[in-house]
Amino acid sequence: MKKDLEYIEHYRKIYRRVIEEAKRRENNSYVNSAKNKSEAALHVINTELGKSLVNNKNIELRWGKNKISNPRVIAKLFNSYCVETVGKLTDQNSGTQATYNMMN
Repeated sequence: MKKDLEYIEHYRKIYRRVIEEAKRRENNSYVNSAKNKSEAALHVINTELGKSLVNNKNIELRWGKNKISNPRVIAKLFNSYCVETVGKLTDQNSGTQATYNMMN
């Protein structure tokens, strides 16, 4: 009985080493064949850590009374807002002359 348990434990260790080496080789092959090696390495790391690879970033914006969830529309609205804000600030400060002390 004891001999059987030693036999099972011995081959369990061999099996684990074979599995680890197979994973190592597959991961190396995956990273080496990837166009973006850094991204592939992070993918392998996240997979080994059990992190979810699903990128589920749903964005919703309230613009007035409307709800907008299309990322392209949100990006365009954000860009317009920034351009308008800079334009307003420029108009407000157009009559002001700024002097800077470059020595400090």
